[in-house]
Amino acid sequence: MEQTKSKNECPSCKGQLDYDGCYRRRYDGFRFDQYRCVECGKTVEIRIDEPIEKTFPMIREISIEVLEDRARNPKRYNKSSNSGLLFCCSNPKCTNPGIFIEPILQEMVDKRQLYKETWQVCNGFEPSPKWRKKTPCNRSFRITINLILENNGAHGG
Repeated sequence: MEQTKSKNECPSCKGQLDYDGCYRRRYDGFRFDQYRCVECGKTVEIRIDEPIEKTFPMIREISIEVLEDRARNPKRYNKSSNSGLLFCCSNPKCTNPGIFIEPILQEMVDKRQLYKETWQVCNGFEPSPKWRKKTPCNRSFRITINLILENNGAHGG
């Protein structure tokens, strides 16, 4: 699978790309649109979310701690982690797993809030064996965020 920035042409043969769906990589949480080339049949992925520093350039430093309800050790992220804005849950039965923290960060930046601790429930669901019912995923996350914004020397907390 190749990665490209253009949604119009295949990086290999310059053929036309047709949309083939959207997915998230479970190991890093990045979201991609997937396209298939009409000419050569290759699958091409285009990243549709950006690392935190590209989405929020006004954040100078960031510290995020995400603790899933059944985990013992929290996952820690900072600006150099190159993490996306989605954190996946560990439930193997969950489809569309995880929490999207962009709204939390946007609210903090808008209010110039430097510290926030919150709980969120996974956005995914567990399908029944024949996909007749969708049961919400039962995982939740404690999220702690500390920010240092540009032109603001104070620390959160």
